[in-house]
Amino acid sequence: MMRISTLSEILRPILAITAGLFISSWLFHGVERIRGKIIMAEALILTSAVLLIISSGFFVY
Repeated sequence: MMRISTLSEILRPILAITAGLFISSWLFHGVERIRGKIIMAEALILTSAVLLIISSGFFVY
């Protein structure tokens, strides 16, 4: 039981970082596709969401 919880504690931030990187790369591709039609507020909200996902992986456990 102890081994499983330790493994999940190690994997949780890795998964959070991977998810954050995947979302941010997907966002940058979307921004690249749109080019001139970037709404700054929307970009800020999405960037903060990505940062929240990454930070939650470190501070949850």
